[in-house]
Amino acid sequence: MEIYYKGIVDWFGSGGQSYGYIKYDDGKQVYVHYKQIRSKGQRDSKFMELREGDEVTFCLAPGYRNPGTQASNVEITKLGNDTVK
Repeated sequence: MEIYYKGIVDWFGSGGQSYGYIKYDDGKQVYVHYKQIRSKGQRDSKFMELREGDEVTFCLAPGYRNPGTQASNVEITKLGNDTVK
């Protein structure tokens, strides 16, 4: 059983950078790659980018390219002031 965490996007690159960081658990940060972004359990091109301040849920998984952990199964729960439908 996977454990899901809630977090807020701290930074996500634009202009060719396809990764960023999510803050969770009172200030911890975790790496996130765009390939781990999901929408209602499926990849959706309009959600392949995260923005600073987006609220997300995610699991922790072993890092693929970086040592340590990274976010996986990332779902956006709130964009700015609008809830994802």
